[in-house]
Amino acid sequence: MPGGPIRSLFLAFQVAEPFSEDGLRKLLILSARELTDLVANNQEMQQYLHEPPFTIKNVHLIIYNDSNDMEEFEPLISIAELDKGEIVFHTTD
Repeated sequence: MPGGPIRSLFLAFQVAEPFSEDGLRKLLILSARELTDLVANNQEMQQYLHEPPFTIKNVHLIIYNDSNDMEEFEPLISIAELDKGEIVFHTTD
């Protein structure tokens, strides 16, 4: 039943080892896909969704890509973010 309080889900986490841009992109997409699948397959949660179906546009993920050994990746991507289906990389100088 539409009209529930859940409009989106937000997750943020830090990786143990730095990822490349491609690695971060894959991790964001796979994580978003897994999250949307979990919501879609949880019948109890459906009543709380504001507007089903729950898609990648309802997901906001942040990956903190910090490490003491970041020299191997250029540019130095410190944060990777997926918000409303768009991926953005934040770099450090």
